[in-house]
Amino acid sequence: MYASGVRLARETARPILHARSPSQRPGTSAPLGFAPEGSRDPSGLYLHVPFCASICPYCDFAVSRGGRPARERFTTALTAEIRSFRIGAGVRFDTLYLGGGTPSLLEPEQLEAILAAARAALPLDPEAFVVLEANPEDVAPAALDAWRGLGVRGLSLGVQSFHDGVLRFLGRRHGAARARRAVELSLGAGFDWVSLDLIYGSPADGPVRGRGHGGHATSSRAAEAGPPGASWDPEEVALADVDAAASLGPHHLSCYQLTVHQGTAFERARDRG
Repeated sequence: MYASGVRLARETARPILHARSPSQRPGTSAPLGFAPEGSRDPSGLYLHVPFCASICPYCDFAVSRGGRPARERFTTALTAEIRSFRIGAGVRFDTLYLGGGTPSLLEPEQLEAILAAARAALPLDPEAFVVLEANPEDVAPAALDAWRGLGVRGLSLGVQSFHDGVLRFLGRRHGAARARRAVELSLGAGFDWVSLDLIYGSPADGPVRGRGHGGHATSSRAAEAGPPGASWDPEEVALADVDAAASLGPHHLSCYQLTVHQGTAFERARDRG
């Protein structure tokens, strides 16, 4: 579902609303105007928010570094598009997923406008499970309270690694300590579901990540120790990251292999040798 939304976003440069019914294969979707009629089973709704504070070198998603004015224009356009859609009879949504991009970059008032439009114009269950993608640097007590107040029940956090060297290689704006703190705050805020994303297979230069007592990853300071020019072992880093994630107790963990995609900064760097 989500991959299809990204492809369409590239082609149209418009707000993306996608739905998938339980009868469709995973990874397929249709614009809301073509949602299946007569379905008694609930569907899921995906809204694509394309903004990021910076573009990661591995990312090939439909994203933009648009500032506050662009985000406000996008919010206005998306709410108008939501109100314009007519859904087939019998279709209802029990899940609403705000993905991107980085939806957590939107102001709470902008998220409120989008959710209010969806609840008013679309067949969204009153108790629909709303999930928001967020980056660790956007997670703070005030933001968590605001998201909870809007009815967000789940967070998907783009942690990617608990290793400072890997995070720098991946172009992430947060460090290992900030990632851990974001997870702890999110879990303590009362959300029904908190998921973490990890990326494994980074071939960067750096020290091998040690593993502490009980199989958990060592501190970020220990992770950075080691002789200059040493190389980390990608498998050991991946195992240590999973250990670190598991020690925090999230509800879900997604692990993605680092891939060099066409049109990314990593592809350009690889081609330059």
